[in-house]
Amino acid sequence: MGLPARLEKLQLVAGRFDVGADVACDHAYLSRSLLKTNQANYMIATDVAKKPLIVAKKTLRYFPDRSEVRLGYGLRPLKDNEADVIFISGLGAETIVEILEDGIDRFDKADFLLQVNGDPTELRRFHFFFVNWF
Repeated sequence: MGLPARLEKLQLVAGRFDVGADVACDHAYLSRSLLKTNQANYMIATDVAKKPLIVAKKTLRYFPDRSEVRLGYGLRPLKDNEADVIFISGLGAETIVEILEDGIDRFDKADFLLQVNGDPTELRRFHFFFVNWF
């Protein structure tokens, strides 16, 4: 199964990195692809629901020493500065902003690669204020 175009674009701009986090991973297809192409040395796939993590664990079964799945909301399952690159995709702008507001300050060394489903206005607003006032 090929990677959806929206995830291919994220993978394309990611480059190579050590540890990545696939927040709201759903089936962890992005994590698998990043590991398979050796763009990532290690991936942490997180989701707020148990069922997607069951599928994610199966998706990542060929990378048991280079991946793990964690249950939890947004950035909460991650330790401070644990990931070099954090991917958040497939969510609405408001949800992404909520996730960022809830924990972006714990990741001052990470790059965030975001892909919004729907209207990105709220995310653009957040980015503007974050860049200009923090």
